[in-house]
Amino acid sequence: MFFQGKDYIRPSKKLRLLSVVQALTENERLSQTQLARFSRTSSAMVNQYLAELHREGMVQFAPVNRKSFAYRLTDKGQEARRNMMEQYCAEMVRGFASIKELVRRRLEPLAERRAHGAPLHTASLRIALFGAAETGEVVLAALEGTPFEVALVVDNDAAKHGTPFHGHT
Repeated sequence: MFFQGKDYIRPSKKLRLLSVVQALTENERLSQTQLARFSRTSSAMVNQYLAELHREGMVQFAPVNRKSFAYRLTDKGQEARRNMMEQYCAEMVRGFASIKELVRRRLEPLAERRAHGAPLHTASLRIALFGAAETGEVVLAALEGTPFEVALVVDNDAAKHGTPFHGHT
């Protein structure tokens, strides 16, 4: 569901709460076990989150049968979900921008060599990009507005050979 890293970006309570309320937005009939799987936490934690959301007037419980409930977000819960989603997306965009800047800084020495007369055969700096997946997408975005031109994209996955990748083959 949401990006949850293992070593460097650990899920917080806010991210797990967002996962729970987003799951409820998509399906009010999810069990606590399903919500736990979705939010990558335990059923006991989901139970605590639901109780907290209920106390705060963000979730209503409706009995489905003797053993299970449907959990419906109230208007207050929907507003809280929208606010949490905005904050989450803003953090992800800032992270993406930071990674693009890091890639640009790593490529600066190559551009400086070109500026100081290192022999190059073309007006732009042609490079090969290894990896036609998410990291390659980030690098392509980072290269926009730079003197670098991606001449070709290389990938180990034979299924990707000859297929389009963001305007490159």
